Amino acid sequence: MMRMEAAVWCRKLAFFVIFPCLLSALISACGGGGSSTPLPAFTAGSGVAQKGPLIKGSTVTAQELDASLSPTGQQFTYQITSDLGTFSPTSTFTSQYIGLNATGYYFDEVANAVSSGTVTLNGYSDLAVDSVLNVNLMTTLAYQRIEHLVTGQGLSFTAARTQAESEVLAALGIPPGDYGSFGTLDLSGGSDGDQILAAVSSLFVYGNAAGPLSQLIADFQSDIGANGVITNTATNAALAAAAKALDPATIAANLTQEYASKGLTFTTAQISDWIDQDGDGVVGKFEFQVPGATASSVFTFPSFVSAQFAGTSVSVTAGQLAVNGTVSGGAVTIQSGDVITLAADPGTLPNGVAAIYLQSGTVKLSRVTFIGSQSDTWSTTGELPTPLENHTSTLLANGMVLVAGGNIPTGLLYTAGAALYDPVAGTWSTTGSLSTARANHSATLLQNGNVLVAGGLNNGAAIASAELYDPVAGAWSTTGSLAVARAFHTATLLPNGKVLVVGGGNGANDANSAELYDPAAGAWSPAGALPAAIYAHTATLLSNGSVLVAGGFVAGTGVVNSAELYDPAAGTWSMTGSMSLSRAYHTATLLASGEVLVAGGEDPGVPPANGPLSSAELYDPVSGTWSATGNMSFARAVHTAMLLPDDTVLVAGGIAGSPAGGLTGPLLSSAELYDPVAGTWSTTGSLATARAYHTATLLQNGAVLAAGGDGGANNGVADPLASSELYW
Repeated sequence: MMRMEAAVWCRKLAFFVIFPCLLSALISACGGGGSSTPLPAFTAGSGVAQKGPLIKGSTVTAQELDASLSPTGQQFTYQITSDLGTFSPTSTFTSQYIGLNATGYYFDEVANAVSSGTVTLNGYSDLAVDSVLNVNLMTTLAYQRIEHLVTGQGLSFTAARTQAESEVLAALGIPPGDYGSFGTLDLSGGSDGDQILAAVSSLFVYGNAAGPLSQLIADFQSDIGANGVITNTATNAALAAAAKALDPATIAANLTQEYASKGLTFTTAQISDWIDQDGDGVVGKFEFQVPGATASSVFTFPSFVSAQFAGTSVSVTAGQLAVNGTVSGGAVTIQSGDVITLAADPGTLPNGVAAIYLQSGTVKLSRVTFIGSQSDTWSTTGELPTPLENHTSTLLANGMVLVAGGNIPTGLLYTAGAALYDPVAGTWSTTGSLSTARANHSATLLQNGNVLVAGGLNNGAAIASAELYDPVAGAWSTTGSLAVARAFHTATLLPNGKVLVVGGGNGANDANSAELYDPAAGAWSPAGALPAAIYAHTATLLSNGSVLVAGGFVAGTGVVNSAELYDPAAGTWSMTGSMSLSRAYHTATLLASGEVLVAGGEDPGVPPANGPLSSAELYDPVSGTWSATGNMSFARAVHTAMLLPDDTVLVAGGIAGSPAGGLTGPLLSSAELYDPVAGTWSTTGSLATARAYHTATLLQNGAVLAAGGDGGANNGVADPLASSELYW
C-alpha cells in the first residue's frame, strides 16, 4: 500500500514539473510571450493554361501537395478570364508544391479554330522556385513520370521534375538544353522553351480532334510514366507522321493571327526548329546544309551547337571531325566556345548528297548535309524484284520507299507483290504481299505511318477493297472497303488525317462520287458528289486545306477543262475557274507560292498532236483563276512531276504526241525543269531509260527516284520495266 501511494505521488510530482513547460509551449503557439513561427506562405504572380490556349470560361484547379505529392486537403479553383488561357491564382498557399488540373475548349492552331471538344491538362509546380503557375501540354506529358519518380522511386520533386522533363524532350527528339522548366513556358513567349511548346502542341493536335488528341496524350503519359521512354510504336508513328505532314509556317501564322486578334503581338513561333520533319531523329534547328559542296568542303558549326552540347562526348558517322583545329579520330568531349568543324571525305557524295551526323553514342544530335553541285543527271540504281507499271510508290517515315501492286509482264497480269527501296544501300527487297492483286490504285501515307491502298483494277475490272501496310511489321491487313469500286482515281491526305478519294473509272458506270476514309474507324463515308463522273484527273491539297480537282475524262463528254474545290470543313464541293485547255493524264504540283502548276496531259481534240500537250497553266487559289505559263519543250502525258528542294519542278518521261492521236506516241526519256520565278522550262539530264506510267519519289536526301513503268516502243506495246534510277 505504501509502495502504491509512493508511485502516485511520483506521477503527480512529474506532472507539476512538466506542466510549466507544456503551458509555456501553448502560450508561445497562441502568440503570447516568446517568439512566433508563422505558417509558410507561397504565391504565384500569374497563370496561363495552354494546349493551344484554353478559352474563356475554362477552369483551373490548384491542389496543395506535400513533398511526396500527397494532397494536404487545400484546393482552389480559378476561372480562365480570356481566350489566351490566362487566370489569376490569387490564393496564398501554405505548401510550395501544387498540383494543377485545367479543363476546357482550346484554340486549335492547325485547324485555326476553337476545338469541338475539351481537353484536360495536368502539371506540378514548385512555388519555391516558380514565379508563375502555368499548366500546358508539356507539363501534361511529364505529369505521370514525375509522379512515378517521386512516389515510386523516392526522388525529390526537384530531381524528379528535372529527369522527367529531360526524358520527355528526348522522346520528342529534342536535344537537352536549358529551356526552363515546363511550368514556366508560354506560347506567346519568344524563348526556345516557348517555341518548343508551340511546336509540340502543333505536333500532337495535327489531324486530331479533342477526343483523339486526349487519347494520344494519355498514351504518351502512361508510356513514358512507366520507364521514361516511348515504347509504343503507334504513338511514335503518329507523332512522326504528324511532324512530316504539318506545315510549320501556316501553324505559326495561325497562332500569330489568333494572338493579334486578342491584342497581343509576339515573335512568330519557329515551329520547324523543334520538330523532326524528315524522320531522321534530328530537329530542324540542328540540321544544316552545305550547298555546292565538293569532297573537300568544310562546315563550321554555329556557336550555339557547342554551347548546347557542352560536356558531351561526340563523334561523327562519316567525314572528319575537328575541334579547335585538332582532328579527332573518335569521340571527343566538347565545351562551350569550341570551334567544331566537319569535312566530307573524298567519295562521300553519292548522287550529289552526303548526310553526316554529329552524335553522342547512338543518339543523333545534329546533321550536316553536303549537297554537291547539282549534276542534273540520272544514274541507275537497284532493280525492282519484278518489272512493274501502273504501280504506286510511297515514301515511308523511315526514309524507305514502298512500291505496291501494278502490272507485270506476260499479258500485263496484276500483281499483289510489294517491295522496299533502301536509299542508303541503293537496293530493293520484297516485303509482305497485298491480299488482292491490283493496278491503277491509290496509295496514301497516313499520319500514323501506315500506308492505305485503295481500289484499282483486277482482271480488267475496278475493285472496292482497301488494305493497310504496317512498316514495322512489314505486313498488310484489310480495312473497310470503298462504297464504290474505282480505279484511276485520286487519294488526298487531309490535315485532319482522313483520306479523300475522288472519282475513278469502273467501266460501265464511272464514279462521280467522293469518299472519306477515317483511319480511327477503318471505314469510309460519303464526301459529296461531283458534277460528273470523272477519272484520270488530278487532286491537289492547297495551302488553305481545300482540295483542287482539275481536268480528267468525263463519261459521255471526253476530256474536260473544268475544276472543282472540296472544302473539308463544310464537306461540300464548288466550281472554280476552268483551265484554258482540257486535259487528262496530266500532272499537278503545289508550288512554294501556293499556286498549282498543271503540265501536259492528253487532249485528243487539240491539233496537231491530237493527244499529249506541251502547255502548262497556273492556278491561283486566291482569285480562283488560271493563267498560262511557259510551254514544255516536249508534249507529254502519263509523265511524272516532282517539286524539288530548290522549289523548281522536275518533269520526266511520259508519252509524246503522235499524229495518230491518243496515247500512241513514242516513250520519252527527256526531263525538264520549271522555274516558278521566271515561268519558263529548261531541259535537264535525260532518263537512262525512256518510260511512262512510272512513279517518281522525292527521297529524304533530295534525290528523285524513278521506278518501273512502261518501257515499250509505244503505248500499244506494253513492256513493264524493273529498272530504277536516281536524279540529282
